[in-house]
Amino acid sequence: MKHKVSIPIGNACNSNCLFCMAREQRKYAPPSFQEVVSAVFASRVKGREVELFGGEFLLRRDALSIILSCRRAGFTSISFGTNGRMLANPDFAKAVVKAGADNINFSLHGFRSETHDAITRRPGSHALLLKGIRNVINAGAKHVRIIFVITKLNYREMPAVAGMFKNRKEVDNIAFNFVRPMEYFSPEEYRAIVPRMTDIVPFLQEAAVFPKTQFRYIPPCIFDKKGRRATHAAREMYDSPKDKHSNMFNYLKENMAHGKPCGKCSKIQLCPGGWKTYLAIYGDAELRPFH
Repeated sequence: MKHKVSIPIGNACNSNCLFCMAREQRKYAPPSFQEVVSAVFASRVKGREVELFGGEFLLRRDALSIILSCRRAGFTSISFGTNGRMLANPDFAKAVVKAGADNINFSLHGFRSETHDAITRRPGSHALLLKGIRNVINAGAKHVRIIFVITKLNYREMPAVAGMFKNRKEVDNIAFNFVRPMEYFSPEEYRAIVPRMTDIVPFLQEAAVFPKTQFRYIPPCIFDKKGRRATHAAREMYDSPKDKHSNMFNYLKENMAHGKPCGKCSKIQLCPGGWKTYLAIYGDAELRPFH
């Protein structure tokens, strides 16, 4: 069986997001071009899809050469995440798509520019991101996806963000991801950024009425019965990754856990639970098992 291959490209980034997990990793030098390309060619026997993951990949001066190397290695799909600012240059956006990048994931963290810019801590980043999305669509990118990290600052804007793209056929989907652990934060800093799951429920349910929405890292049991039906189509909300060889499968296994109420839940085999850090700080009283 072949899988999606993940190749690390370093953690350099021109944003400074409040919730960034890789902040402590930026002090390390990124892998060289030769190291990345060697990993690409060594991994081609494992699958035909490659993900270039880390910080802001497009900051690398050799980004286009790496994409071309992935194509030469035989990968049929090349994906990476981006804050979109480098792609605000239409010529560069065209070059990226022409080189072979066909699956581009944009990090959008607010409907209002003030919200997004406050989270990235880069004034003007929201406007440049939207230009980047338009530019890759105009350049003919095959797959465009929006990634929205749910925080205390932006969760009320989820329905508006879902509405932004409901009629844009060029956008594959919008993934609303509950903010991941930030182990280096104190409990007080954590509470300032991470909302209670029950607080975000009304906004999740409103966003779910739009097509192409997905929810991740949020146990479905926090919804009432009506909410569970409304969000049923967004099954990634509680499905565990099926690929046990993937980085994400192992990451979730290490960082998510079930609370005491989960022992009585009929969905326990489907649901990875909640983030360990969240459960340690907020407890598990919000979890209500399926029967």
